[in-house]
Amino acid sequence: MGMVNIGDYFPWMGWFNKLNGVEVRLDKKFRKLDSFYDRAIQEHRECQSRSGPDEHEDLVDVLLRIQTDPNQEIGLTDDQIKAVLTRGQSLSVGFILLCIFCTLIVNSLLSQSLLPTIVELANDRHWRI
Repeated sequence: MGMVNIGDYFPWMGWFNKLNGVEVRLDKKFRKLDSFYDRAIQEHRECQSRSGPDEHEDLVDVLLRIQTDPNQEIGLTDDQIKAVLTRGQSLSVGFILLCIFCTLIVNSLLSQSLLPTIVELANDRHWRI
């Protein structure tokens, strides 16, 4: 944001962020990013015919396919997809997959039908798991 958030350095002074406008600016930036992700997800939903030979799936396509797959026991919400996208801006795909695997294992939701699908997808994309 280009400004110092004093609450990050001195948590007991977090109240100061309300006075100097940091909290308002942060909320405004969050709403803009959230709106951007909503539009991106909606565009991917509307453009499902992009599965031609010249088009490659991106992370949003994969997450939306998992979200709409009736055979999956895991129901992804749009907010969870946005979280992966937000965190994925600074991380590699391998690390994102590792985080997804850890979350699934910890929550005991990793079914026998989901694991081969993820491994197959990763092998098709030449990602290392």
